[in-house]
Amino acid sequence: MNTGRDIIVIGASAGGVKALMKLCAVLPADLDASVFIVLHLNPSGPSLLPRLLDRVSPLKVKAAVHGEVPQARHIYVAPPARHLLLRSGRMILSRGPEEHHVRPAIDVLFRSAAVAYGSRVIGMLLSGMLGDGTNGLIHIHHAGGVSVVQDPAEAQWSSMPRHALKHDHVDHCLTIDRMPALLQRLVQETPGESSPLSADVISEDGLAEQDVGDMRSLNAGAHLDATHLSPVRGRGLVSIQGIGRQRVDGDPLERALGLAVQTHRERRSLYQRMEDSARDKGFRHAEQRWREIGREAEHLIRTLELGIEELVTRSAAASITKAG
Repeated sequence: MNTGRDIIVIGASAGGVKALMKLCAVLPADLDASVFIVLHLNPSGPSLLPRLLDRVSPLKVKAAVHGEVPQARHIYVAPPARHLLLRSGRMILSRGPEEHHVRPAIDVLFRSAAVAYGSRVIGMLLSGMLGDGTNGLIHIHHAGGVSVVQDPAEAQWSSMPRHALKHDHVDHCLTIDRMPALLQRLVQETPGESSPLSADVISEDGLAEQDVGDMRSLNAGAHLDATHLSPVRGRGLVSIQGIGRQRVDGDPLERALGLAVQTHRERRSLYQRMEDSARDKGFRHAEQRWREIGREAEHLIRTLELGIEELVTRSAAASITKAG
């Protein structure tokens, strides 16, 4: 029985498909831990991500199933439109409230891991936009776990790692190629005592489990995929490395979406400054107005971000199918 840090939770958003594929491809085959992933996904239709990651990873990758007991040396991916929460010895899929305008949300997974497993948790934040995952990393850190972020200089979208570094005492900041050795060392270490989390954090964790509902239909289709990929394992790494950069990184639609995201990020920053200025001057109605406009901009950013990930995921799936 592993007495080390055996729970690894990973969150990613914009740029996350490439980051996750790169990371999962180099994870040690003997990593004695259960790995859980949340990537912001298009809520409609099945996700291609478990199949894509399974093609490149030496660990077994599958969609998370409600009520299932997680196993070591397995990677579990949150399905679209469901939060993934961890409870002692099992996984929960929930239709609870969106956080940061998304479901599944990174903070929901991270917070639940901190509550359920305390110092046994390693939290990892990869490429993405805005500040998702920072609060969850803070909870993991406070519970005695370890926080890790991708080096912002390497991340395709650096704002999520940068936000975490700004607001949390992150334990490790490094590039993806250095993460496997770190994880192997952390998993083998004996963690210290877990620290209790506040009642507010525990209450938030409980709220995210609302509306669990009947998950039998979701579980029945958990391993379906919209794209038929070759099930042969061990060939994916070559295929991923061979993806044409012009098709993925240089796609005109992806570039256009990226520019639109950047525009809305700049507008969101402006709206935040206007909101702060109105608050400082005591203009409550103006403050509320700028806050609402800012939320609309953030929602647009989320929508565009999902579009980018959908485009990149399907491009990667098409490349793998052609190569296989």
